[in-house]
Amino acid sequence: MWGDFRELTDSKSLESYLLNRQYEHSQYCHYTNLAAIDNILGENEFWLGNVKRFNDKKDSEQFIDSPELYYSICFSTGVTENLSLWYMYAGMDGHGGRVRLSKGAIKELINNAVFTLWERENNKKVKEIITLELGKTVELQFKDVLYYKSNLEKTNCDLKYNTMTNYRISNSEFNKYKGHNPGFVKGLIWYYEKETRLLLKVVGKAATMIDKSKEYLITMSIPAKTHKGMKIDFAPEITEEMIDCVVDQHCNIKKFMRKSSAVQLSKYQGTLKMNLCEKCNKCATCEKNKSEVN
Repeated sequence: MWGDFRELTDSKSLESYLLNRQYEHSQYCHYTNLAAIDNILGENEFWLGNVKRFNDKKDSEQFIDSPELYYSICFSTGVTENLSLWYMYAGMDGHGGRVRLSKGAIKELINNAVFTLWERENNKKVKEIITLELGKTVELQFKDVLYYKSNLEKTNCDLKYNTMTNYRISNSEFNKYKGHNPGFVKGLIWYYEKETRLLLKVVGKAATMIDKSKEYLITMSIPAKTHKGMKIDFAPEITEEMIDCVVDQHCNIKKFMRKSSAVQLSKYQGTLKMNLCEKCNKCATCEKNKSEVN
C-alpha cells in the first residue's frame, strides 16, 4: 500500500516498498527547451547526458569512482505542471515545453530502445562510438528517486517519496539503502522534481573505448509505439496568439502537430509573466559571467 511508506523502519523494507514502483505513475514528463524537443522529434531519440553535468553536486559525487561511465535522463512524475521545472529545465524565457509519456509508452521505451554511445562536442554528436548491448556493454537501471535530509543532531533522517514523509528510518539504515542504490537518492531540496531516473553504466568493451579527456553522450532511440504515445505540452508563457510564430521556428514540432492532436498549450497559458531573462540581463554579475563563457 502507498501509505505504508511512513511506517518503514529499515533499509530492507524500504527496498521492498520501492521495488517496481517506477512503473506505477500515470505520466512521465521530460521538461526541456523547444530546440531539444524539435531534435527529439526530428532524430527520433532522447539524449542521455553524463552524470558530471548534473546540477546537484552531491548527486554527481555518488559516481566519484568512474563518473565517465554513467549516463542519465530524468522524468518528472508529478501529476500537475511544475513551475520550477518549467523555468529551470524548459527555459528561463518561459518558452519551453515538455515531452509527456504514458505508463505504457515509458515501458515500451525502456524495454525496446536502442542505445548508442557518441562522442560529444559543443553539445553536438560528432562521432558514433558503439551500439550498446544490454548486459554486455551497458547496464540499465530505471527507478524512482528517494529524497532525504540527514539530521546530524538526530538518529533518524527525513525521507520523502511521492506525497509521503518518513521519520522512522535511522541514518545508518538509510545509508545502507543509499549504498545499494547510488544515483537514486537526492537531497530534500530537489523533492519538487518527483523524479524517475533512467541510469546507464557503460561496461565491458565499450568502457575501454571512452577517453576521459573527451565528452560523450548516449542516444536512446524511440520505438514506434512510444512515438505514438508521446504528447507535447508548451510552457505557460506560450499563448494561443503566439503558437503559430513559435511553431514556425521548429519544423519537427510543426510536422508533429500536423500529424497528431497530442500537442497542447499549458492549462495555465497566459497567466504567467516571470521576466526572468529580462531580470538576468540587468544583472552585472550575470553579464560578466556570460562574457567569460563566450
